[in-house]
Amino acid sequence: MFAIELQSRDGEGNDRAAEASGRITIGDFTETFVVPLGFWAEADYRLSWRNAFRVLNADPDATSCMMTSVTDPRASNFLVCWPMYRAGEDVRVQNAMIFLDEAGAEDFDPAAPWRSVSPRREADEDGSKVSEWVTCMDSLREFFRLAIHRAAKDGWTGRDLVSGADVLDGRRRGTGPGVCAAPAGHAVGDRVRVVDVAVDSADVRVRG
Repeated sequence: MFAIELQSRDGEGNDRAAEASGRITIGDFTETFVVPLGFWAEADYRLSWRNAFRVLNADPDATSCMMTSVTDPRASNFLVCWPMYRAGEDVRVQNAMIFLDEAGAEDFDPAAPWRSVSPRREADEDGSKVSEWVTCMDSLREFFRLAIHRAAKDGWTGRDLVSGADVLDGRRRGTGPGVCAAPAGHAVGDRVRVVDVAVDSADVRVRG
């Protein structure tokens, strides 16, 4: 199972509120988070999540991310996201901060935040293992199929909206209909404690 959700603090879908609450679910793992509003409205987060899925769905080796805290990059030290690293039909999810003094506020593109996400790493700069959760593309396709339906009912149109054909095309490239497979030794949604340093620090520091 995969889901990422957003709800207004006042329960009325008011994009003018100062913040909203969010929740991400990956298998049995669930975490809630505070979503600042202002630079982005609720609709901007939801649109970015759909576009992030589109990037992930288009390439079996894609890196994407779900942004959960976006403030004005010109006046912010960092932004918060959930990087997603696809390997075939498996997707490994981490929680990270994009430090703008390293990534460069002028280089950060809110329309394509995944470009500021570094390659997947398995330990932080201190050698501590990074927390990671495993899901599969079929879980994401099912969640965003429903998200696309809701967005269409709300009147979203145009190139920025992931189409149903995008989801189906990605599914046809998959390994099988509707069944998630996890890496050997793990169940779908498991939190994986990884052991080796894979890459040097780049644009994203990851919280373990």
